[in-house]
This record gives sequence, C-alpha cells and structure tokens, in this order.
Amino acid sequence: MKTIRVLLMEDDPDWIEGLELFIGKQNDMEVVAATGNFSEGVAEARKSKPDVAILDIYVHGEPQGLRAAREIIRCCSAKVVMLTGSDEDELLFEALRIGAVDYIVKDRVHEIPDAIRAAYHNQSALRGNVAAKVREEFRRLKTYEHQMEVERMKKRFTGTELEVMKWISKGCKRKEVAEKMVVSEKTVKNHINHILRKTGESRVKKAAENMKKLGIL
Repeated sequence: MKTIRVLLMEDDPDWIEGLELFIGKQNDMEVVAATGNFSEGVAEARKSKPDVAILDIYVHGEPQGLRAAREIIRCCSAKVVMLTGSDEDELLFEALRIGAVDYIVKDRVHEIPDAIRAAYHNQSALRGNVAAKVREEFRRLKTYEHQMEVERMKKRFTGTELEVMKWISKGCKRKEVAEKMVVSEKTVKNHINHILRKTGESRVKKAAENMKKLGIL
C-alpha cells in the first residue's frame, strides 16, 4: 500500500505536534515535513514533494497559507487542504479559487485523515457546511448575474418605450396607452414598432409578457 506523504504548515507548536502525532498514527500516511511559516513551507514542498499539503490559512496573524497554497500548487503536484480556526466565507472562496481541494475548520480536526485520503485519491467532496456556503454563493452570483442582465436589457429601451410596455403588460389597448401617456395613437404605434424590432417579437403582448417575466417591467 502506498504511503501518503504529507506536509504540514502551522504556526502553533502544540497544534503542529498534535497533527504530526495524529497523522503519524495512520498506517497509510507519514508527515514528511512540518513547518511554521510561508517560505519554509514552500521550500519544503519543493524539496520533499508531498502528496498532500495541510496548510493553516492564518500563520503568524497573516493569511500565509493562501500564499503558500498558490505556490505549492504551482511548483508541485501536491493536493492542498486548508486548515483554519474559522470558516469565513471570503477565505473559503479564495482557498477554493486558488485550487485547494478541501477546507477543514480546526474543531473538526478528526476529519483530517479522511480528508488527506480523499485528496490523495482525487475524491475530495466538500463537507456539508462548506458545500452549503458554496451553493449559497452560486445562488448569490446567479441572482447578481440576472440583475446585471436585466439592467443590460433595460438599456436597450428608452424610458418612454418601457412606459408603453408597462401599460400594455397591464392589459391596456393602444388607445388607452395613448390617453394615459397623453400622446397620439400614432406615437404609441411607433414606439411599439421600435420595441418589436428590438425584441424580435411579432406580437406586442408577447413582448410585454417576456419583458415582465425577465423583470424588465
């Protein structure tokens, strides 16, 4: 059975000693290097070529773990698992963006051996609390992208055209729209023709339905 070579980067002496003992008790893995700062962590990764790197995000009060993750992923093929005392969303997404395959909060330290195995075998699956945060971020981004698309589409129409469509979406006929806007029916008709060209629709009611569904009206 292949022994998984693990690198540790953690600035708390008690934590790093505990992790070394804990991981060392696993019969399928060994700690090949343990360090407490960024430069040593990257140097050890280049030297020992670990299979998996366990990196504390905050080292000496700074997010050195994120910097180390970026460099270690760049310089060798190690899979990176981030370790932290808090599950701040910003840090989580930055770690995943850099290329970390997992993210463990220190109060779930018992999960580290399984996380190492999963990372080594390319089977990492985000834990429930992390997966929930990722799903929520995707939902937020989807909502934001939709809002940006709505704003972009709105800019295709003039304020008067949007007002015409607002009344049409409420069931008003052309004559009623003209009366409400205090313009001629011909003016309303011209606006409708412009709108149909912009939307590619042949029926104004259909165009109004689509615009309302998209949130433009």
